[in-house]
Amino acid sequence: MSGPNYVLDKSFKISTTAIAAFTLVKFGADDATATVFTGVTDQMLGVVQESVATADLDKRVVDVRLLGISYVIVGATPVTRGDRLKATAAGLVIPSTADADHIVGRAMMSGAAGDRITMLLTPSAQRGTA
Repeated sequence: MSGPNYVLDKSFKISTTAIAAFTLVKFGADDATATVFTGVTDQMLGVVQESVATADLDKRVVDVRLLGISYVIVGATPVTRGDRLKATAAGLVIPSTADADHIVGRAMMSGAAGDRITMLLTPSAQRGTA
C-alpha cells in the first residue's frame, strides 16, 4: 500500500474537541488553532496527522497536512480510486455527487466505511459550476 507524501505540513493547536488522526479540520478561532468540521459547507484547512485527546486541547501542537497526499478516513459511502471527494460533517470523506460540492481531494485508493485510504489534497476546489 502506498503511503502519504507531504508537501506542506503546518503546526496548529486543536481547540474545541478531541479528534482522531486523519480527519479533516478547518480554521479555528485564531491563527494558531484548528478545529473539527461541524458542517458539510465548512472549508477544509487540511488533515490532522495525529490524534488529540480532550486532555491535550489547547496544549499540544499537531501537524496538519495542507498540501500533498495524506491518509484520510472513509465515511459511510464507499470510495473508489479516482473519486473526487467531499467531507462529511465529522471530517471524513465520501464521493462527491453534486456540482456545488466543495472537493477536498482525489482518492488514490478505494475503501469502505471506516477504512484509511490515501487522498491527494485539493483545497478550495469545486466540482463544477452550480
